[in-house]
Amino acid sequence: MRFMLKPCPFCGNEKPNLLELGGDWYVECGSPCTAQMVLVGSQARAITNWNRRVEEERKELLSRLDSILDREMAKSRSDKI
Repeated sequence: MRFMLKPCPFCGNEKPNLLELGGDWYVECGSPCTAQMVLVGSQARAITNWNRRVEEERKELLSRLDSILDREMAKSRSDKI
């Protein structure tokens, strides 16, 4: 299975490790830091969890909120005309 892991969010290591332990999966940085995530039940979930970046989700949410606000403000202006 080919998979793409993002670099470590703490040190930037480009090659974190996807590991299996007793049927569960996790990702760890390995070097130079020792960041790792909790065990999960599948390879796919481990990859998804490791690759999740709160900052990216925050930017996406703010972009959606800006669009809603722009739409509502345009609607409010047109209602006043």
